[in-house]
Amino acid sequence: MRTLSSIALIILGIVLLAASINGSIFTLLDLPAILIYFIFIAAVLISTSNFKTFIMGINGAISKKYQMSKEQCDKTISLFQLLRKTVFNTSILILVVSIMFILGNLSDVSHLGPAIAVALIAIAYGAFINLFMIDPAIYILGHKHEDEPAKIARIKDKEALDKLLQLCFEKGLTHEDIMNADEIMLHKK
Repeated sequence: MRTLSSIALIILGIVLLAASINGSIFTLLDLPAILIYFIFIAAVLISTSNFKTFIMGINGAISKKYQMSKEQCDKTISLFQLLRKTVFNTSILILVVSIMFILGNLSDVSHLGPAIAVALIAIAYGAFINLFMIDPAIYILGHKHEDEPAKIARIKDKEALDKLLQLCFEKGLTHEDIMNADEIMLHKK
C-alpha cells in the first residue's frame, strides 16, 4: 500500500508540474535522456557484477516481508549510494554535452529555447531518480535490519540470528517463516 501511495503522489506531482508550466505531460518527456540514465545505471550494475544485489535491494525496499541480514543491507546501501553518484554524474554529463551542442549551433537562434529545455529536463530526471527512487530505498534499507532482532527477540545469539536470516533469505522465506523457524529452534532445545 505504501508503494502505491508513493507512486500516486509522484504521478500527481508530475501532472501538477506539467500543468504549472502551461504544457502537457509530454513537455516533460525526453526519451533519449531517460535511455541514457538506464544505460549508465546498467553499465554500473554490469561492471560491478551487482545486478543480484540491486534486485535484492529493490525487493528489500518495496516489501516489508522481505528479510535481509545486516551485511546484505549494508551491501545494497553501498550499491544504491554508488547509483546515486552515477545518476548525479550522468546528469552533469548530459548537461555539459547539451550545452556544447547548444554553443556549437548558436547560428540558429530559433532552436535555442528547446535545446536549453532538453538540457535542463535531464537534470530534473536525475533529481527525480535520486529523490523519489534511490534516496527512499537507501533510507528504508538503512532501517530494515534494525527491526529484525526485535521481531525475533527470542534468539539471543546474534550469530545464530544472522545464520537463520541468511538461510531464510536464500530459501526465499517470509517473516512468518522466520518466526516459525524461531519457534521450532526453541522447541528443539
